[in-house]
Amino acid sequence: MDGFKALVILIFIFLVILMLISVLPSMVLGIVLHRFKKYRLASNFATALLKTPFFRRSQSCLINRSLAHLELKEYQLTIEDSTHAIELNETAFVAYNIRGMAYIQVKQPQKALQDFNRALELRPSYYSAQRNRVSANMDLKRYEQVIQECNKLIPLHPKDHGLNGFRGLANFSIGRYEEASKDFDYVIKLYPEVNPFTKLKEIATNMQAAAAKDQ
Repeated sequence: MDGFKALVILIFIFLVILMLISVLPSMVLGIVLHRFKKYRLASNFATALLKTPFFRRSQSCLINRSLAHLELKEYQLTIEDSTHAIELNETAFVAYNIRGMAYIQVKQPQKALQDFNRALELRPSYYSAQRNRVSANMDLKRYEQVIQECNKLIPLHPKDHGLNGFRGLANFSIGRYEEASKDFDYVIKLYPEVNPFTKLKEIATNMQAAAAKDQ
């Protein structure tokens, strides 16, 4: 009996090793394809894996394929794959974030915001979802919320100059032209060649001057 138990254990260990040998190279190859922006290949590769017994219910494969679809601007497919990944694992915070990004692209910012909030409930420090939530709030014209979130994130991520752009746009949208000008100036100095904020900075300056005259 002891010999039988030992045999069962050995077989189990062998199967686990076999599965790991199969899974790890496949996962690495998927990551490499994304790294070199071979998104169609990454999508096709994930599709092939999902047809095999080992990967049929693989959350990682679904997330990788949804990310490839996102890069290929196949947003409905992104939503379908990330939703499937969430159904397999409701704590898959990355899948919520990816689906939220797809919802942003298809002009459904409220659904996007719900996904980013859920991702941050699961992983509060997840910066991609923090930043994406700023974008969703901007689309929803929740300008005060955008400003508050940018005020928190900018000191923590000073190299993400897009946050200054968001905060500038939010302040501009609610008529705080002086504050908007500061952020526009900051971004324009960093990227002077072609900057969409140059015209907005000019408008903000003119509005600020007009307000000063009225006083």
